[in-house]
Amino acid sequence: MLAPNGSLLQNSARILLVDDEDLLSWCIEMELCAMGFQVRTANSLKVARETLETFEPDLIICDQGLPDGWGTEFVKRLKRPVPVIMITAFTPPRLEDLNAVGIQKLLRKPFDLDVLTAEVQNHLKTFSLPGSNPFPRPGAALEG
Repeated sequence: MLAPNGSLLQNSARILLVDDEDLLSWCIEMELCAMGFQVRTANSLKVARETLETFEPDLIICDQGLPDGWGTEFVKRLKRPVPVIMITAFTPPRLEDLNAVGIQKLLRKPFDLDVLTAEVQNHLKTFSLPGSNPFPRPGAALEG
């Protein structure tokens, strides 16, 4: 894949996007794929759990309000923590509650796509530094 300046993108980071708004998911997925990321999408928590059986994300972008539950509950059940950016149109949970389940950033909908992509790059850079990633691989399989 080529960057806007014509250079080859060499990004192998894997992102799981969990959101039930099809148009928003498509826009985010297209932007992240154009940046060279490997993106899988899920429109429900059930699909997200199934995706985690075969896909080990380096970052999760998760909506708070989904048809089958709350994003915070999904994140709380991850076996191995993965950096999470929470997106929501709802009144956001308290910051203490987000931090307690391992959510590092909250973006209120509607948000600028440039803000999200900057957060994605910042998270992946921060958590890929040697010794700085409290979220070891492999993956984010769910408990029970």
